[in-house]
Amino acid sequence: MLQIVLFYYLKVNFNLNQANSDALRVQLNNFRNHLHMHPELSNQEFKTQEFIETSLKEIGITNINRVGTSLVACVKGSDSSRLPIAIRGDIDALPIQENTNVVFESVVPGVMHACGHDVHSTWAFGAASLLLQQPLKSDVYIIFQQAEELATGALSIINNKVLPKHLNAIFSAHVDPRYNIGEVVHHEGAISAASHHFSININGKTAHAARPKEGLNPIPVAAQVIAEVNKINKDVGNNTNFITITQINGGVQHNIIPDCVSLSGTIRCLDSLIQDQILMQLVALKGELSHAQVNVEINDGSPILHNSTLLKSIAKSAIEKTLGGSSKVDLKMPNMASEDFGYFSQIYPAWYFRIGCTKTGSPFIPVHTPEFLPHEDTILIGANLLANAVILTDQNL
Repeated sequence: MLQIVLFYYLKVNFNLNQANSDALRVQLNNFRNHLHMHPELSNQEFKTQEFIETSLKEIGITNINRVGTSLVACVKGSDSSRLPIAIRGDIDALPIQENTNVVFESVVPGVMHACGHDVHSTWAFGAASLLLQQPLKSDVYIIFQQAEELATGALSIINNKVLPKHLNAIFSAHVDPRYNIGEVVHHEGAISAASHHFSININGKTAHAARPKEGLNPIPVAAQVIAEVNKINKDVGNNTNFITITQINGGVQHNIIPDCVSLSGTIRCLDSLIQDQILMQLVALKGELSHAQVNVEINDGSPILHNSTLLKSIAKSAIEKTLGGSSKVDLKMPNMASEDFGYFSQIYPAWYFRIGCTKTGSPFIPVHTPEFLPHEDTILIGANLLANAVILTDQNL
């Protein structure tokens, strides 16, 4: 039934006949399968970049810029005075050994597309292919972005100034196994959390464990620091704003007091005000505690990803036009994973779709696992959804 709806949609809205819609499905499946078989880690996406660039040129898109291992292509519109629109797909893979047993399983040992970026890239390519057949007024930039998993790719695009200073809108999407095929999340406001990672080094003085007064043991001080971090969570944290210690390292032998203990972890927030409070209280731990020196370092990951109110109705209409009104669903639970598309949302009106990729009745398989594999029926859905979002923006904003 889903395929019939999609084929009907393609025929009516993009003036494609049945043969062409079948051909598009085959083309996009082949594109995705190639990317899936040949995954590359963040900032190493050289062959991926080459393959996508060649594929874009084959469909007639030649206005292409390379930015590191990313690509930024442009589909020209008829009115250069209008603000452009953009679509972003990410292209990097993860250091995971695949275990899906599909014919297009990764041929790169220890590397796989375990987060769906092969599908995201295919959505962007498919949307570009569909938009070539539309009389657009606005220019449309198609971004194939490196290093989302390291939260550095979006900033690389922004800092290289390959995009215009102003955009009418920028769209992106992510496969989501928590939702079934044919469901698309419609959520205004924060849809992905800010991410910071921190490290705390506690410097004491080494000594023989039989004579502890000759040294300064940093391990009890580390316990104090952990208690203070837990207090931060109790004071200002909640289920959508929290700090978590994930690593403790210190000591080499049972009879030696170590000279240093290190802690590290993550901070995840959907509220920028609470985020600032957590960060300030963490920084306040820096200094001397029980005569040991405590050093705190905080590194930014991705900012909060906000879906713009300006694009709420456009996103709703795009979902309904692609799959019908019943496909629009609410976000089931806060998404505390981070996404560097948040950097784009700080600059431009942005909207991020979460697209169901689990076949009804199939077991839930989370992302970032060896068995994760989005169903191929999501491919046409995402390509059409992003294309529709652009078309509606072009017509209404």
